[in-house]
Amino acid sequence: MSLEIKQLPKSEIEITGEIPASDFSLFWQKAIKELSKGVSLPGFRPGKIPEKVLIEKIGEGSVLEKSAEMALQEEYPKILKEKKIEAVGFPKTSITKIAKGEALGFKFQTAVLPEMKLPEDYKEISSKVAKKKEEVKVEDKEVDASIEYLRKMKAKQNSSEDSEEAVLPELNDEFAKSFGGEFNTMDDLKKSIKENMILEKEGKLKEKKRLEILDAILKKTELELPDVLIEGEKNKMLQELKANITSMGMKWEDYLTQVKKTEKELLEGWGEDAVRRVKYGLILRYFGKELDIKITGEEISQKAKEMGFDVEDEGSLKARGIDKQRIMDYAEGIIRNEKVFTYLEKC
Repeated sequence: MSLEIKQLPKSEIEITGEIPASDFSLFWQKAIKELSKGVSLPGFRPGKIPEKVLIEKIGEGSVLEKSAEMALQEEYPKILKEKKIEAVGFPKTSITKIAKGEALGFKFQTAVLPEMKLPEDYKEISSKVAKKKEEVKVEDKEVDASIEYLRKMKAKQNSSEDSEEAVLPELNDEFAKSFGGEFNTMDDLKKSIKENMILEKEGKLKEKKRLEILDAILKKTELELPDVLIEGEKNKMLQELKANITSMGMKWEDYLTQVKKTEKELLEGWGEDAVRRVKYGLILRYFGKELDIKITGEEISQKAKEMGFDVEDEGSLKARGIDKQRIMDYAEGIIRNEKVFTYLEKC
């Protein structure tokens, strides 16, 4: 099969070619069989209508069109695999030539994953950000505020249990012991709260610096995004927001009323964020391939368990309506990204 591949703007390509007549003709009988299933004629069972009778009923053109549809559906993925094309979304398909006994001419236009040219000094860029010192501090007033929150929470619990007006408990060792045997004194409780706050702030700082590394690299990276990736990311953000809203017990319609926006307006306002998220994903994917990162099935299973999913118990997942492969792919992505960041932080 002769093919011509043309580069288009915004990371799209156009694939033009012909399926030889000998190959295209093989789909004629397949089309006849498929079309006969949807035609009802007296005296014939569905799918068993003779070719001549079927053509008299629906016309030769309908069979040709079905043959072309089936041929292109089969050939398109083969072309992508053979030419190692990383297509995104569904292609726009057009037929340029069609006739019985002749070659089938076609044209596919599709978005592809964009080529990425990283700056040669990306290691220096990563190192500069990673080594930047930022001290994590937790002040006494932050610990006191957390203690006060716990105090009010205990007051509410006691009030609901005793059906009395909420009374704030005294801040003493008994108060500390009410949160578990590991806390014998108020000092124990305060120390634990402070340590947890430090861990939380360190985690946020780590995430912040990782995004700074990606942003610094992206500033010097040539990258043209196809629209389909941006729109896909917007829809992903919409589904994430819907899931968060419903998990809090709020109706999606009520949320839209509260923020005084339509779904369309939300999507339109997410353009820059969607572009940034797509770029983050692409650069992490690029590094994952360049570094040839290996991830074992055991690592994926362990990460899935940390997320609350036992991928080895397929029965349990099915009962919960959860797609095993989707969980495994998600877990694998988290592991790969972590390994990429670890590499960049040590450059």
